[in-house]
Amino acid sequence: MLPLDKENLQNLIATYYHRLEILKEKQARMGYDTPPEIIDQIKDAESKLTGFKAEFSVLRKTEVPADVSHLSLREQHYQIVLNWVIYGRQANLSRFDLAGRDLQLIDLVGANLSLANLERANLYLANLQRVDFRLAVLSKAVLEKANLSGANLSGANLSGANLSGANLNEANLSVSNLSGANLQWVDLSKTYLSLANLQGAKIDGTTQIDDKWRLVWEIVNHGAAERSLSQVDLSESNLSGADLSKADLSKVDLFGADLCRANLNEANLSGADLSEADLSRANLSMAQLSRADLGGADLNKANLGEAELSNVNLNRADLSEADLSRADLFRSDLEEANLSGANLSEAYLTWTNLSKADLRGADLSKTDLYGANLNRTKIDDTTQIDDKWRLVWEIVNHGAAERDLSGVDLSRTNLSRVDLSNANLKETNLSIVKLNEANLEGINLIMADLFEADLSRANLRKAHLSKADLHSVNLSSASLQGAHLVGANLAMANLSQANLDGAILLGANLYGATYTKNTVWSKDFNPQEHEAILIED
Repeated sequence: MLPLDKENLQNLIATYYHRLEILKEKQARMGYDTPPEIIDQIKDAESKLTGFKAEFSVLRKTEVPADVSHLSLREQHYQIVLNWVIYGRQANLSRFDLAGRDLQLIDLVGANLSLANLERANLYLANLQRVDFRLAVLSKAVLEKANLSGANLSGANLSGANLSGANLNEANLSVSNLSGANLQWVDLSKTYLSLANLQGAKIDGTTQIDDKWRLVWEIVNHGAAERSLSQVDLSESNLSGADLSKADLSKVDLFGADLCRANLNEANLSGADLSEADLSRANLSMAQLSRADLGGADLNKANLGEAELSNVNLNRADLSEADLSRADLFRSDLEEANLSGANLSEAYLTWTNLSKADLRGADLSKTDLYGANLNRTKIDDTTQIDDKWRLVWEIVNHGAAERDLSGVDLSRTNLSRVDLSNANLKETNLSIVKLNEANLEGINLIMADLFEADLSRANLRKAHLSKADLHSVNLSSASLQGAHLVGANLAMANLSQANLDGAILLGANLYGATYTKNTVWSKDFNPQEHEAILIED
């Protein structure tokens, strides 16, 4: 019989481990029909393995130096780890330098090795159950057939590591780097792989892995250009740098996914969930993103040129230095979004919500902001924006009470709830403007163009509206007490529940204007004689 030195014990353990694997495979195939002799051989192999491991542990203990204080710090780390069990499993191994060390068959159950350096370490057949490996360096380490069940490998660097045959049951590999790692003969079916990097990882038919993560591996390593992936779950997956150009990703779940530098040129992402996703520096030029959810997403320096972004949720999204030139953002929600330094030249921002968005340093030259909400938007001297929209921003955020704005073009703007009391807007173009709930008391709107404007619930007490064009205007629930409407055009206007008590309507055109029984008129004024139409509330 060979002397049981460390090398011979390691060889015996490897031999019996391999034998046990073969026997258990036979048992799995035969099930209840497994012959008794095979069951006996399994028990014998397990018994011998237990004995050999115990002898190996004893042999290691005899190698412990009585005093390690004279050793280098790196050598001290090694000796403490080798004899961790002797020290009552209490020593904190965090940040230990164990690079290149031989730790075969080591028992470190429950140890804390977070931030430790185990690069190229040999952990063959090691018992590493429930070990804390968070942010540890395990690149090119040998973890073949190691027991890593329940281990926390979150954020660990396992690039090029050999994990063949390892037990990773319920291990946490979230945000870990598995690039180039050998994952053959590994069961990953109950392993947490959120945001794990699978670039170049060796996965084949022997690897047991959920369909979701196998698909992620395929996309990362082989691309998915023009592929149909509609409604697929890719949430919290690491797809950084992947080629998804022209792919159909409509209604795909990409919540929290890493798509940094991914190529999504002309991809269809309509209705997709991209909230909290990392799309920094991604190429989304001409992509279809209508009705997608990008709330809280990171789009820093992303290319969204000519992208379709209508009705998209971009609340709190980071679009700093992003290229949004000629992009369509119709009715999108950009509240609290960071657009500092972004290129929005010639973009379409009609009815877009830019409330509390940061537009400092942004380029909005030739941008269509028709109906956009600029309330509390951050704009300064570094913001490139047309004079009309800078004026709108000033009015919305600072008011314009008593200000002279006569003859100014404010058409198609959103001036909801602004204070324009006693301001002069004579002959001003306010067509299709949104002035609902605005304070317009005493305002001068003589001969102003208010065609199809929204003045619902606005305060127009004592307003001067003589000869103003109010065709098709919405004045529902507006306060017009004492207003001057001499010669005003109110044809087709909505006057439901408006208060016109004391208003002067001499020569006003009310043809086709609608009102309700709750509309208040000046004493002795008969709206039907002026061809107004009574409607139900």
